[in-house]
Amino acid sequence: RTMKQLLVALSIVSLFISSIAFSNTPNLPAQMDGFGIFTFKSSVDAATDKKKAEVYAKGIKEKGFSYVMIKSHDGGSWGTIVNKKWEPAISKDLVSAFHAEGMRVYSYFTARVSNDTSISKSVELAGDTLSMGADGVIIDDLGLYSHDKRNIHPKNWEKVFSMLRKEVDKHKGKILASSTFPHLMNLNKKLWGIAFKYSDYFLPQEYWMQFVAEEKGKNVTMQPQNALAYGQAQFDIIRSRYPDSHCELVPIGRTYGGKTDAEQIKTFINSAKPFYKGAGLFVIEKEPKGGWNAIKETIKAFKPGRSITSISIIDRINDPPKEAKGEKKKEKKEKNPIAKKPPKKNSPGGGMQEWPGH
Repeated sequence: RTMKQLLVALSIVSLFISSIAFSNTPNLPAQMDGFGIFTFKSSVDAATDKKKAEVYAKGIKEKGFSYVMIKSHDGGSWGTIVNKKWEPAISKDLVSAFHAEGMRVYSYFTARVSNDTSISKSVELAGDTLSMGADGVIIDDLGLYSHDKRNIHPKNWEKVFSMLRKEVDKHKGKILASSTFPHLMNLNKKLWGIAFKYSDYFLPQEYWMQFVAEEKGKNVTMQPQNALAYGQAQFDIIRSRYPDSHCELVPIGRTYGGKTDAEQIKTFINSAKPFYKGAGLFVIEKEPKGGWNAIKETIKAFKPGRSITSISIIDRINDPPKEAKGEKKKEKKEKNPIAKKPPKKNSPGGGMQEWPGH
């Protein structure tokens, strides 16, 4: 009888300890919900040191972000290049550190799909990040900046995406996303059909400072809200050809380049907030002009679980909602600032060279 009471007491203590451990693990937001940030190289030290991982995660959380996208590999090469050497940039401890802060973690890798060996190895490494606890994987760039025509062959895209989908589905609750520079109209539409077929989320890099639009016969740099509308319009046109796709759009802005500053980034965030469950920025290593504190509260306001409107960003820009009854009507309807012609890519600030694919 005494032994029985002892076993019961031990069971109660065990449950109590388990409940404490569970209660100290914050609930994570829904997938791709809130405002996220890409990393590129700064996670390297944190990936190999548990204490540094905790400090690193806390620092990013304090900037207001809800999730993080960490560079994991490039094709079949694990890690990211630091001082001409490949160094690991993600680990189980680093993923756990972000989870402890209540943040989702996604690994991302640059696509190198010109041959079967690279495809297989890149998918294998993506699976490794899921085993570390990552909440999903993002296939980035899709080889669009390579001069190798094999990178944009439909059979190679089909292979890498189908293999990734199978790998992700082995891990319950994980997601697959894809990301690229958003010139969707400049590529074989079948390729985007493949991306939308397999991806849960699509993350176009809507870098307004690299878009040029025509206005009154002159070329002008796009504003953040215009780039958002342009990216949404392209996404809608392509996805309409694939009605079975459940892929959702998560727009990505950038922290640097040209005359980009904190005010423009705030405009991007505030313009996206009413319409998108999730959005984000590239990259944590480049502090915006004006500093992180200048955009911190704006990022925090883009919180997970908030309600969003069914009116699209395109509707809002083309025809702003009518004012409430009793308010003075606008004398003049706003002009449509969406580019009359597809924008051209430029690269003020040399961003494309410093951050390949971004």
